[in-house]
Amino acid sequence: FQNGQFYSEPMYVDAYVKNFHARLFLRLSCHSCSYKKSERESDITMSDFYGIEKTGCPITTEGGLSMVIVHSAKGAEMFKKIKNHFEYYQTTMNIAKEVQSMLTKSCMPSHYRDCFFDDLLKAEDKTLQQIVNSYSPIPLKLKIRSKMKRITIIRKIVQSLKCSK
Repeated sequence: FQNGQFYSEPMYVDAYVKNFHARLFLRLSCHSCSYKKSERESDITMSDFYGIEKTGCPITTEGGLSMVIVHSAKGAEMFKKIKNHFEYYQTTMNIAKEVQSMLTKSCMPSHYRDCFFDDLLKAEDKTLQQIVNSYSPIPLKLKIRSKMKRITIIRKIVQSLKCSK
């Protein structure tokens, strides 16, 4: 943040991220996107590559993996200029569509979307965070797990610093 503070939480304990993936407060246009098709107007499409492990790709997916789809000669030229700066694996559009269905179809809205926005409009004494949390409360067990992981990471850092002396 501008004030120097840093925010980092795992996805499973961040109510905003959890509800974003649950499609609770996506724009209405996301549910009927006219750009969800194989042929795109852009030169390149980039996205997360969820489901890559189903393709037989030999690249490790720890930490996530991105998908790059080249749509034009200009896109191919751009990709050619940068491809030596990272590890990549070529697959087919059919495989990409099979494991990443959102390439060609829009997502359905959450059943609770209208209720969420009604609550948001009516809220006078609640913050956005409180409203979001009410739709997907994070269980105490997951909050504790997140804190324990941080402690473990800090312990490993301290241990490695001690060993390097």
